[in-house]
Formats: sequence, C-alpha cells, structure tokens
Amino acid sequence: MHRWNQLSLSAKLPLTVGLLLLVVCGTMTGVTYHYVRLSVTDVAFDRLEHAATKVSELLARLIQNRLSAVQALGPRTAAAEYLRNPTDAGRTALSAALTTYSGGENAASAVELWDAEARTVEAAGLDLEPVSDETRREWRAAGAANPRGALLPFRRSGDRLAFAVVAPVFDGTTIAGYIVDRRILGQATQATAALTNLIGREAVLLIGNAGDELWSDTTRVVTAPSEAARTSGSGHYTRLDGQARIGHAITVAGTPWMLATEFPVTVVLAPATKFLRTALVVLLLLSAGGAFVGWVVCRRITTPLGQVTDAAEAIAATQVAPPITTRRTDEIGRLARSFNTMADEVTQSRQRLEALVADLDRRVRDRTTALEQANRELEAFSYSVSHDLRAPLRAIDGFSRILVEDHAKELSPDARKCLDVIDHRTRHMGQLIDDLLTFSRLGRRPLTRGPVDMTAIARTSVDEATRANADRLVSTLVHPLPPADGERALIGQVFENLVQNAFKFTRPRAQASIEIGHEIRDGVTTYYVRDNGVGFDMEYADKLFGVFQRLHRAEDFEGTGVGLAIVDRIVKRHGGTVWADGAVDGGATFYFTIPPEAGPA
Repeated sequence: MHRWNQLSLSAKLPLTVGLLLLVVCGTMTGVTYHYVRLSVTDVAFDRLEHAATKVSELLARLIQNRLSAVQALGPRTAAAEYLRNPTDAGRTALSAALTTYSGGENAASAVELWDAEARTVEAAGLDLEPVSDETRREWRAAGAANPRGALLPFRRSGDRLAFAVVAPVFDGTTIAGYIVDRRILGQATQATAALTNLIGREAVLLIGNAGDELWSDTTRVVTAPSEAARTSGSGHYTRLDGQARIGHAITVAGTPWMLATEFPVTVVLAPATKFLRTALVVLLLLSAGGAFVGWVVCRRITTPLGQVTDAAEAIAATQVAPPITTRRTDEIGRLARSFNTMADEVTQSRQRLEALVADLDRRVRDRTTALEQANRELEAFSYSVSHDLRAPLRAIDGFSRILVEDHAKELSPDARKCLDVIDHRTRHMGQLIDDLLTFSRLGRRPLTRGPVDMTAIARTSVDEATRANADRLVSTLVHPLPPADGERALIGQVFENLVQNAFKFTRPRAQASIEIGHEIRDGVTTYYVRDNGVGFDMEYADKLFGVFQRLHRAEDFEGTGVGLAIVDRIVKRHGGTVWADGAVDGGATFYFTIPPEAGPA
C-alpha cells in the first residue's frame, strides 16, 4: 500500500483500468469455464452411460448365445451316449465335434467333456493351464445348479482374464457329465469395436467381476475402478494406478460381471481447456489495451496537473510562486487561474504571518524571562519561608524542652500534657514544612533516568520501616521485581512513602501483613504494595493523592496528608500512573507503573 501511494496518477490510472478489466473479464472467464466444464462433463457422462448400456446389452446377447451353443453341444456330439458307453468310435466322433466347436486350427477356446465327478474325459482347442480340483468342484456345482448352463466369474490367466461356461450333459434326467467351454477375453472383441463406434477411440472399456478387483481392458489385467464408482454407477474417480477418470459402471444382465466405460479426464476437459487458453489470451489483450487507453487519457489530464504541482512545490520551496500561463478554458485552465490567485493570497498571508510570528516570538521571550524570574523568586521565597517558619518552631520546641527538663517538678500534670501537645505539634509542623518543600521541588528539578533495581529499593524501604517499628510483629514479603527506567532517588521515595503508609495503617492488626510484588496488565509492568490494614472507602479514592487530603482522623493515624501527593507527582513525572484499591477494614493495595520512555511531566 505504501508503494502504491507513492505512484503518480499517470501510473495509477492505467494500472487501475487494467486491473479492473482483468478482474471483471477474469471473473467472467472463470464462470464461463466452470459451466463449459460442467457441460462437456455432462455430455461425456451421457455418452458413457449410453455406450455402457449398449455394450452391456451386446455382451448379454453374446453370453446367451454362448450358453445356448454349449448346451446344444452335448446332444449334438452324443456326449451322453459316450459317457454311458465309451467306445473308440464314440471318442473319435466326440473329439471331432469338440475340435469343430473350438474352431479347429484357429481355436478360440478350450472345450472339455467332464464326467459326473468333474474328471476330464476329452478336450480340444486351446491348451490352457489346468484348473485345480477345488475349482472343478465349484464349476461342477454351478453346472448342476443351472440345467441351461452357467456363466462363471472371471479368473486370471497370465496377464489376461479367462471365463468359463459350464453346461450339464443329461442321461435322461441324470447328469452324466459336463461340457466346459473356457475362453480368454479376446483382443479386438465385438464389444470393444462397438464401444469405439459409439463414443470414439479415447474411450476405455473395462470388464470384470462385480464383487472383486479382478478387471481387464479386454487385452490385459488392469486395476479396477474405485468401489465407490462401481457402487454409484457414474462419477469422477481416480483409478488405483493414479489416473483420473470419469466413467459409468453397469452390471451385465444375467452374468456375474460388471462393465465400465471410461474417459480420461484430460480428454473430457480438452475442449474446456482449449476455451480457457483462448479466453486467457483475449483477457490479457483486453487488459493491456485498457491500460494503454487509460495511459493516453491520463496523460492528457496529468500533464497540466504536473505544471500546477511544480508551481505548488516552488511556492513551498522558494516562497516565490511563478505564474502559470495556459490557454485552456476547461477545468484544468480554471484550476491554473485559481492557483495563480491562491499564490498571490498565500504570499500576502505569509508576509502577515511572518510579522505575527515575530511579534509572538518577542512576547514568548518576554514571558519566558518573566516566568524564570518568578520561579527564582518563588524558590527564594520557599527557602525564606522554610527558614522563617523553622526558627520560631525551634524556639518553641527548645523552650518546651527547658520547661520539661528544668521545671518538671513545678509543673502540674495538665501543664506537662500541654507541653507534650506543643512538642508533638511542632514536630508535625516541621515535617509538614519538609513535605511541602519536597512536593514543590518535584515539579522543577529535571529527571536523571537510568536502570533502577526495584527489588533492592523495595527491600531497603521495608528494612528501614521494620527498624522504625521494632516493637511490632509485621510479616513482610518482597517478591523479585523487574527493573525500571527512572531516577533511583525519586522511585525510592515512592516505595518509602507507600511502605510507611502500609506499616502505619496496619498498626491496629495483631497479625500485620505487607506484600510487595508486580503484575503484567495489558503488557505493562505494574508494581504494587499490599497490606491488610484498615483500608479505605473506595467512594473517596479520588481524594487519596491530593495535598492535605486525609481519609482517616489525625487522632488515629499521624501524617501530613502530603505523602501520597508526593507519590503521585513522582510517578506522573516518570510518565506512569498510580491508583489504589481497598475496602473499609479490608486492607489496601497501591499500584503504580514506570514506563521505560516517559514524556516530561
């Protein structure tokens, strides 16, 4: 997007037009290609289904003819007579009949006469590998169950398939033997020729047993269509050899066979692929032509706009606006004349602005000088007030101590109590003066930032507070804290004030507990100081960090009301935030953040 924004209008418009044409025409091409694919696929399915039906009917008729021929072979050769009375003359006649049936020298099948126990009596035709005793028993059972003859499933014979027709030979009503006609699935069969005539040479005819994977393309054993394709009839599928096909499968009536007609997907989709290639060429030509037209139109617009742009850049760079001359009366000409007028106005406005800026600069310098002087006077006043207030406080404190130390016996209990109050109030006033001076200095002195070991500072603050409260049993826990980027002294003041508050407000607890740790909130490290003290009402939480704001009585807890205000000022000077969470008699938790890069407070 950044590079696109850097392109000129003369480049964007042609590219936009070209891309728009590419998207629109590409979408239309894609939709059309999709429907062309569907159309040619539907046509291919119709052709395959028609071809499969016709070939299946042809095979069914051929098989019926073969069954009739095998059934008639027994009476015609007097097989029953030979089985009943085997003579040399009968064998000679039987052999001649079997040889004639099988095709003689051009034999197309292996024909055998079996006795009732499935033993070979006479054979003629092709010399095929013998069948096992188990197979003989299966074929005998099939022949016995079908008086008109039985067509048996395909069996593998080398790299091709073979099938057998078995018909019983009757002696009266008793089965005297069986005629077995075994054939190899031929090369240029009548079914293959019919398929070629119906749907073309690209088609593939597959035939096999309906219940297993033994299939052939009529010339050799091949992988069968997928079971899903054989079950559903029609569909797209991938053969076990990895070839993508579409096909139609159908059971051959009256047989244990199934027939499948297939087209390679590449052949079916060849018209759609040809259409797609042509459409892509046209699409590229249209996009290139559109981009060229867009470039020509854009040049007529951007050339005068470039002149206006150059003039505008000259105004920004040299503060002198060269006039634009043009004879055009259209929108571009009006823009050029308006630009000349605007340039004059800009020149006049710049002159007025420069005068105003000079005046403002002078005023700012005067105000800055006055502010610096006021700050110096305020700082001097602060030190003077501090000194002037501390002197009478020290005098009051000193005279009070003299009275207590030198005239203790002469003072009544009420007088001693008054002197104690005076001593406490003077110390409180001195602390208040120190806190106010610290608070006022925080806003003036610059920060000196650097890596701060937060764990060490926290533990130092806890140790100092523990020594100051040696008469109390307080459980403290300081977790390892991640370092911060700030001023060590100021952050130490934050921990010192928060830890002192925690010790102070847990004083009523028999089992005081204070914990210091950190959390990660929204990816920001947040430090906290948690205690189980008297807590506070969250309704007044916004007053915690104000100067002289107190949520507890001074009689219950000492303090000046400035400590948390100092914490707030230090954290904000570091660019962080500070807040508190608590409940009455439920303890309190103070949170603060110290971002690594904070702006000036």
